[in-house]
Amino acid sequence: MSKNIKIIFVILTVILIAFIILIFRFYFSVNIASKKDDSEFSIANELNDDFYSFKNDNGLYGVKDSQGHIVIQAQWKKIIQLNNDRFIVSKTASGKVRCGIIDLNENVMVPFIYSKIFSQMDEYLVGKVDNGDNPEGYVLFDMNGDTIIEEEWDSCLKKFDDKSISTSENYIQVQKGNNVYRIHNIDDRGMQMFYIKLQKSIFGKKIKIEINDNNPVVNLNSAHVMYNELADNTIKYISALFENNAENIKDLYVYDDYKNILLEDMAFRGSELGYISDIKPSITEENGIVKYMCNVILRYTSPESISWDGTVTPVNNAASVNIIMTKNANGNLRIERVEAEKKDISELNVPDDYVKPETTQSSEYTDNMEYPDIQNTILYNESTSEN
Repeated sequence: MSKNIKIIFVILTVILIAFIILIFRFYFSVNIASKKDDSEFSIANELNDDFYSFKNDNGLYGVKDSQGHIVIQAQWKKIIQLNNDRFIVSKTASGKVRCGIIDLNENVMVPFIYSKIFSQMDEYLVGKVDNGDNPEGYVLFDMNGDTIIEEEWDSCLKKFDDKSISTSENYIQVQKGNNVYRIHNIDDRGMQMFYIKLQKSIFGKKIKIEINDNNPVVNLNSAHVMYNELADNTIKYISALFENNAENIKDLYVYDDYKNILLEDMAFRGSELGYISDIKPSITEENGIVKYMCNVILRYTSPESISWDGTVTPVNNAASVNIIMTKNANGNLRIERVEAEKKDISELNVPDDYVKPETTQSSEYTDNMEYPDIQNTILYNESTSEN
């Protein structure tokens, strides 16, 4: 082998060895960096095309964008993205796991007061409130984390979990006390309250009020409030008429001259209520004006005459009363006018076996009302589904 060839061979060998060393050094440095990065931040799961979550050495999660930039610091026990740039996150506070909703700037959109926030079919969210010694409560949110109804419910059910609530006859049912409310999607108007069942009382007598409203005028967040106020004002007004409680009547009237609604010609004062029909509240709209009204049928006994020995001769009466209300400056319903008409008892199919108790009982009841069956439901406080 010539001297020149040997020199070339040596040079090539040196170059090859140097190249191999460089490859090993590059691989080693990348591998070390990779291991270091993995130990500090490991990818947990993709959120969508723009974000993915990562976990640090302490097992806490954060969010990075598609360029690898941290947009939410790793300080959360769990992270799940909603429809937009909002995230359900959880953390430990005072030894308890608490969930809330934040945005990309880590602003708190929903406070950390929920023990769970979980979804149903990507249609809505349920926040479970842990009240300690008190019963659990539930709050409804849409998939953006915005409150659907600003109310805390005792229970929350869904009919037909495998179908959308936009589908006919499928709904969410919420309950507070003995009052039941059902919600579903109506066309393109979003979620509406279409069915309400209330339990009230007058002179210790229970009254069940059922409302079917397939074309609601008031929005979802106020429907249950308005119907309750309609019923409560009606009961308070009827009670005041029989008890001759002028102060309550004055408080209920939107004007000063409350004598206009005393209905003195109906002989309510001093009478005894024998029967009250199902109260029928209605909220309608006419020419852009919302009207609030309650209709009720009453059967009552009045003293017709008193003889020389004090014997009272009773007379049975019946009346139909329409109570029309309006909102006052504070947004509360007050009576605007009352339309009352005497009825022939023989034309009314009403019972005559109710005797007014000696004392007015509380409107709170421990027995359960009967409601239409709900099949194939999920009771959220028994759900194991959790975000």
